[in-house]
Amino acid sequence: MLDIDEPHSHDLLMRVAIVNAADLPVIERYLPSNYGAFQYGFDVVIVGTDLAGWTMKDYVIPRLHSGLYFPHEIDFSDPADWQQYEPVLGEIARIAAEQRLDKPTPID
Repeated sequence: MLDIDEPHSHDLLMRVAIVNAADLPVIERYLPSNYGAFQYGFDVVIVGTDLAGWTMKDYVIPRLHSGLYFPHEIDFSDPADWQQYEPVLGEIARIAAEQRLDKPTPID
């Protein structure tokens, strides 16, 4: 679990994606250990941090695509994108958005 009070925890950017019309047990099979998920209605919310090669962009999303699941990664630098999920994510959304304010945009 990410401890926000730990000195170096802010070096890790929290990533969140939504998979519409999916079942939690199925989606969990696609995730590495640095990502977790929870069911919200008919959707699955994926939450975690990139670690080494186990990243949202280069591992989680392509792996889900291989199973014909198409997640939407929430862009926390764009309030119009993440605020619609704030009631679901609560504190996760606030922390992830604040992390984006403190860091320059990463170079891909």
